[in-house]
Amino acid sequence: MGLEATLRRGRRAAECLMTSTVEVRRFTGETTIDDETLIETPVYRTVYSGIAKVASYEAFEQTPEVSGGVVTVVRLRVDFPVGSFIVKPGDEAHVLADSADPLLAGRRFRLTVSAPYKSHATAYRVAAEEVTDDA
Repeated sequence: MGLEATLRRGRRAAECLMTSTVEVRRFTGETTIDDETLIETPVYRTVYSGIAKVASYEAFEQTPEVSGGVVTVVRLRVDFPVGSFIVKPGDEAHVLADSADPLLAGRRFRLTVSAPYKSHATAYRVAAEEVTDDA
């Protein structure tokens, strides 16, 4: 079997495990101000909407103290189909639904590395973190 056929087969297999439906958004650098509350809100644009897989590659979390409170930062991985979009650190993935685990719906992850970053990938395996408020 040639390289291209092997890659196609590997990519199909990787995508079969992508049971989450996600939306990835990116900060545009702009903000808007609400006329009533005068609160400044960042503006985002959607850079990807489609399938993904959320996975934990190690049991690792940190609990730094931030502004007098404690948060838990959990390191994860989010896999995307090859060619789906260019991932940039700081992109935010929002799980809209997951057919294998409905409790993943609503979770948000900050993507921490760029992708693509290697040849012959069967998926873009992107390091991510979830920040939760422990208060």
